[in-house]
Amino acid sequence: MESSLSFDKYPFLKELGLQKENPGVYACGKWFANGQWTTTENPFDASPIAKVREASLDDYKVALQNMKECEKAWKLTPMPKRGEIVRLIGQALRKYQKPLGALISLEVGKIIGEGEGEVQEFIDCCDMACGMSRKIGG
Repeated sequence: MESSLSFDKYPFLKELGLQKENPGVYACGKWFANGQWTTTENPFDASPIAKVREASLDDYKVALQNMKECEKAWKLTPMPKRGEIVRLIGQALRKYQKPLGALISLEVGKIIGEGEGEVQEFIDCCDMACGMSRKIGG
């Protein structure tokens, strides 16, 4: 592990469950990756923050196959249940809005308010989708 990483300067990263080294693929209910390592950098001063392991070609194949299998089950899930799942996603976003906003700010160099605003837009989309799930065309 690289000692020059500035990860510890950003406590919100730990709040989000991130570590100094992170696998970059989520599929089949777990995080994994077998590709090369990439170091993330602060866009303000180019200081290294953390490392992310990229997906290998085989990792992409596993993730795509998992997505295809989950798609079948999702299509069979009643709309109100799908809406409930999206509502819960929105609820989790609300819980972590500040640290997620800080992550966006750190990642792209935006002010914190803009980062939190992007998370709010996602929350608003979840609210809208949840409401639509109760309509015939939803």
